[in-house]
Amino acid sequence: MRRAGLGVIVTLAVMLAGASAASGDGSQVIAAGTSDTNLPTETVWSTPKYLNYAPQLFERLRLDVGPDVELLHDGHHRMTPIEAAQLGKRLEPYRLFWLEDATPAENQDAFRLIRQHTTTPLAVGEVFNTIHDCKHLIDN
Repeated sequence: MRRAGLGVIVTLAVMLAGASAASGDGSQVIAAGTSDTNLPTETVWSTPKYLNYAPQLFERLRLDVGPDVELLHDGHHRMTPIEAAQLGKRLEPYRLFWLEDATPAENQDAFRLIRQHTTTPLAVGEVFNTIHDCKHLIDN
C-alpha cells in the first residue's frame, strides 16, 4: 500500500476477491475486509451486493489508512448511470480521489447525470484515442 500521498488503488476485482497485488510501479493494490463469504465471485456479478459492500470497504479503508492517503476506485464500467450516482453519493464521506469508469465511457451523457447526484470526482477516458473522443465531456 502506498502511503506517500500517492494513493491506494482498490480495483473491483481485487475488492471482491479479497486479495492484494503489487503493481509495476511499486505501489500495492489492496482490499480491506473482504472475508465476507456472501460476496459474489468474479463469475457471478451482483450489483446490489456491490453497491452495499463498496461503501463498507471504503469506510474500513479510510479508518485503516487515515485522511492523508488518496483512495481511488475503478468501477470497470459495470454500473448504470443511476447506480453510479448512488455509489458516488454513498462514497462521499470517504473522500475518494476519484471513481473511475463507473459507466461505459461511450455513454458520455451519463456523466452529467452522475455529476448531478454526487460530488465524488469522476475519472474516465483511458478508452479514448483522440481529443475528439472526449470532446463532449470537455464541453459539458
